[in-house]
Amino acid sequence: MRGRWATIIRWTGLGLVLAVGGTGAWAQAADVVWQAATAAYDAGNYQNALTSFQDFAEQFPDDERADVAAYRAAQSLGQLERYPEAANAFAQLAETYPNSRYADGARFNRGHYFFLAEQWQNAAAAYFDYTKLGTKPDLKAKAWFWRAEALYSLDRYPDAALAYQSFLDQPAEVLAAGDTRDLVAYGQLGLGLSQFGAEQWTPALAAFRAYLADNADGPAADQAAFFAAESQAHLDQTDAAVAAWAKLVDDQPASEYAPR
Repeated sequence: MRGRWATIIRWTGLGLVLAVGGTGAWAQAADVVWQAATAAYDAGNYQNALTSFQDFAEQFPDDERADVAAYRAAQSLGQLERYPEAANAFAQLAETYPNSRYADGARFNRGHYFFLAEQWQNAAAAYFDYTKLGTKPDLKAKAWFWRAEALYSLDRYPDAALAYQSFLDQPAEVLAAGDTRDLVAYGQLGLGLSQFGAEQWTPALAAFRAYLADNADGPAADQAAFFAAESQAHLDQTDAAVAAWAKLVDDQPASEYAPR
């Protein structure tokens, strides 16, 4: 395809056809396609951007931007809500360009887009892969959290509990940084709900109490209080459960979890 003489490059995204010849002209053609593809993406024209970036990666595989084009194509699929295709495109990028600086993010995004597609098993597997292959501590922590969420959606409660615990066991400085810290409360609650689903009443009660200790005014405090009381009831701590339910009614009478 890349010869000394005249070469035809068809860019179907914008219907652009370039007649070029020689190495310099080839590089110039790559720049033209790249700039137009980037402009389409920046303008939110994701269908044209998708086609164009795919064409760039195919027509200019030796260009130093080929991996970026593949990444942008995968992102375009995500923007178009073609989530399974986006997940597979990110997986292909990581396989084709394993040494690319985009490979690590691609491995994580594979799980992200399977999750958005509600393909829970694929998402759980992809996130688990990232916990083994990923290089960024914050993304590893998030991978454990979202793997747990996927497993919970599959009703695999013991496995979900293990994944939530693995998330909560990440280094304190990782859990306290950036938007990861926003997941900690949900991780505590998810751990309790998973253990409750697995009928592990004692650890579930401990997890709900841990959530309430750190998030007494949190948005899910009523849910945690309700399932803490339910756990006590399963443990035959009847008086404590009744008192907890009564307190929930007094504190949050409008809550959907307040016993009627």
